[in-house]
Amino acid sequence: MSGEGLTEPVEKVAERPSPEGGEVTVVFTDLPVGNKTVTANAEDRYGTKRAIGSAEANIVAGQTATVEVELNLTNFASVIGRLVNARTGGPAVGVTVKVGERQATSGNDGFFVVTDVTEGESQLQFSSDDYRGYTKTITVTVPETDLGEILLLPQQLMEPPDQPF
Repeated sequence: MSGEGLTEPVEKVAERPSPEGGEVTVVFTDLPVGNKTVTANAEDRYGTKRAIGSAEANIVAGQTATVEVELNLTNFASVIGRLVNARTGGPAVGVTVKVGERQATSGNDGFFVVTDVTEGESQLQFSSDDYRGYTKTITVTVPETDLGEILLLPQQLMEPPDQPF
């Protein structure tokens, strides 16, 4: 929630509704008087916004305000995969993975998640001081695109693999 009298947004995490959908109630207390915007995001397990919505509320002293926020589906997806060192078979750690304008970095296990990627064709790029970078066009589908294991060549190897993945 943001708006008049708030120096920074107030956030709350709501419980997930049943798989069939339904209403979720979130209660804010001790809010300053004035106009507010209530924004709601429904995220998948990776943090990709799957649905978004907002509504206006006027907070009046001593009164309860009820606001209904209708969520609309997005065309955002999560792009996931695991980067593997082609020479050792171990995880490729700290590699920047970019899909379109969104990016993430592979973790200690080589796993990466790029969130809020727009559905459709996009450029996938890998870059790192330790591994050879490359770019490939992929098709991103909602809700997630799993690229599986991707072999990356360490910088010291001269010949790229025939099929990086």
